[in-house]
Amino acid sequence: MLKISTDRLIIRDHIEEDLYPMHELLSSRKEMYYLPELRTTSIEGTNQNLQVAINESKTNKRSKFFFAIIDKNTGDYIGEIGFIRKSKSIFGDIMELGY
Repeated sequence: MLKISTDRLIIRDHIEEDLYPMHELLSSRKEMYYLPELRTTSIEGTNQNLQVAINESKTNKRSKFFFAIIDKNTGDYIGEIGFIRKSKSIFGDIMELGY
C-alpha cells in the first residue's frame, strides 16, 4: 500500500472501509459541482469507483493512481486525489491530476 504522511495528512491507497465516506463526497452536488461526470448517485456506483482504485493499487502496470486523503489527527476521510496516465512522450508519462 502506498502511503504518504505529512504533519497533517495521510495520503494512501484506498481500502474497503472508504466506501461510505467516499460516497458522501462523490454523491454531493455541492462538492462535485465542477466534476459532474464523476458524481455518483448510488452506493453501487461509488463502490464500482472504489473497486477500480483498489484493483489498480494491486497491479504492477498501474495507470490510475487514486488516493484517499485522511486527516492525521482525527483519522477522518477528507477527500481524494488522483493521477491518470494519459499518454507517453519522449520525456516520460503524461499524467492528468485531479483532487
